[in-house]
Amino acid sequence: MANHDTVGARCAHAGVCVSSEARAKLVFEDILGLERTKDFQAPAELIFALFGVDEPVRILVYGTGCADVEVFVSASAAGRAPGFSHLCLECADRDGVVSRAAAAGFGVRRFARPDGSFIIFIQDPDANLYEIKQA
Repeated sequence: MANHDTVGARCAHAGVCVSSEARAKLVFEDILGLERTKDFQAPAELIFALFGVDEPVRILVYGTGCADVEVFVSASAAGRAPGFSHLCLECADRDGVVSRAAAAGFGVRRFARPDGSFIIFIQDPDANLYEIKQA
């Protein structure tokens, strides 16, 4: 495996879009137990130049202890994620995360492997997918 300091890359952050700050809080604080580390407004010019969305956007950053998650709050852009996009998160209490997500009305997708283990995804109200692994 290549050393990311001299060759290759490492993940610094991932970005997702939600329709409201309340939904960001539900997903990242209430269900995943992450801490918000930054909160700022990106101007419309920047957002349009990079993402093709012509509006200023509030960005909430959540620390994971590894790569951060940048959460773009935009009612107009939420729900547009392509079919294979997802974040994979390792959690100390996978069953607890999945239970909290199900109780909040999130979709839960389980796929049984031949060895009896499961691949588990949750889907938030803005159609973002999260693969939830046991740490």
